[in-house]
Amino acid sequence: TPSLLDSPPSTPQRQVDPVMKETRTIPLKMCYVTRRQCPPDTEDRYFEVVSADRKQSAFLRAKDPAMAQSWYNAIQAGCAALLSSAKDSLRALQPGMDITHIGWIIEQGSERPILAVLTDRDLLLYSSLPESRESLNSPDKSHPLITT
Repeated sequence: TPSLLDSPPSTPQRQVDPVMKETRTIPLKMCYVTRRQCPPDTEDRYFEVVSADRKQSAFLRAKDPAMAQSWYNAIQAGCAALLSSAKDSLRALQPGMDITHIGWIIEQGSERPILAVLTDRDLLLYSSLPESRESLNSPDKSHPLITT
C-alpha cells in the first residue's frame, strides 16, 4: 500500500485507519526489493517490494530518504535471513540439485527482475520462484557452466 512508513504504534490500533483499508501481505522469502525510480522519485522516498511469484507488489513511500533507506535495509535483511530456507525449499523439489547461490538480477534492456539459480553445473534463470518440480526443471533460460 503506498502509505507513509513510520515506526509501529506503541499500542494496538482499535479502529481501521482509512489509509490501511487495502492491506497486502508479501512474504519476505525470495521477494524482490528495489529502489528503482518508478514512480519518478525526486525525493528518494520510494521503494518497491514484489513477491517471489511476482503476483503481488507494493510501492512504499517513507516520510524521508533516511527512513526509506532504513526500511529498505530492514526488508533486505529479512530476505537475506530467509535465503537458506529458500534454497532448502528448492532442494526439496529436486533432491540432489546442488544449489550454490540464488538471487534476483536485472535483465539488461528490459530492466525486469530475473531469478538466478546457480548450481554446480548450470546457471538457471526464472521469471519467478519455482514452486513445483516441473517449474524448477523448466527454467526460462539455462546456461551450462564451463568445466575444465
